[in-house]
Amino acid sequence: MAFRFFSSKVYSVLPRWQKPIYRDPFDYPLRSLEEVKAEIANDPPIQRAEITLTHHFERLERSIDTRDNKVKLKLNMEDWKLTQKQKERLIFLLGPRYKNSPYFKVVTDSYPTREQNYQKAMDILHELYMESKRAP
Repeated sequence: MAFRFFSSKVYSVLPRWQKPIYRDPFDYPLRSLEEVKAEIANDPPIQRAEITLTHHFERLERSIDTRDNKVKLKLNMEDWKLTQKQKERLIFLLGPRYKNSPYFKVVTDSYPTREQNYQKAMDILHELYMESKRAP
């Protein structure tokens, strides 16, 4: 004898973090990258960052210690000369990195060398800056 259970509630198969959402909540048209590059050529941003590179002296020869490869960049978004809409867009792009402070960090340790991680962090910062400057 087979029993069938029916429920009046409808459950979603996907968890909340996997459901599609509208990614860009801003309703203004974005500027082109060419406009942003022309603006940056005329008025470059102040480029200051606190860079943290770690070095551990207690490394064992046989162990693989990747702590020395981590790169941390701490920046102040006030140095980037952003308008209010551009700051809002940068905060949106930062996501969980934004902690109600003008300072934010970018940490990379996914590559085997420090130089590659530094380049990845700089690429992330460049993309963040260019995308936030696309706002009017």
